[in-house]
Amino acid sequence: MADRDEHSTIEDILGDAAPRETSLQVCVAGDLAGQLDALLASRAGVARTSLAGEGIGELETEIAAVRARMAERTHTFTFRALTGKAWSDLLAAHPSPTKDRVFDVETFPAALVSACCRAPEMDLDQTTRLFDSLNEGGRQALFEAAWGVNTGAVPVPLSASI
Repeated sequence: MADRDEHSTIEDILGDAAPRETSLQVCVAGDLAGQLDALLASRAGVARTSLAGEGIGELETEIAAVRARMAERTHTFTFRALTGKAWSDLLAAHPSPTKDRVFDVETFPAALVSACCRAPEMDLDQTTRLFDSLNEGGRQALFEAAWGVNTGAVPVPLSASI
């Protein structure tokens, strides 16, 4: 690795450079998640009260069916880091109304997800509609992926750093 760096020009480095990307899978079926929670609670209750495990087989079948339907409604979101200027401009466009935060927590999360989600591409209106259909956990997962792709360091693989 050291030999490569000693002989690299900035043009070589720029040729290697690419914005950080990350992907995240999100199940958008909140209704099915609620059904799964209820089935899992029922299974736990049956397991506690039935020594013979009566009814567990039916519950397991229902749980598998709901999980399969959830998988069909799970989507991959791919995020790419913004350029330094685009990041700065986005933060400036969503200033915090108070001095204790870096950005407006009401407007910045959807704007950031919209700005750096590459697949599926979403405009701000679509992102807002998606956020409106998700619970806080789903919104937070998307925001954290978008935040992380823009603020996290690119790790050096262990084999390359030894």
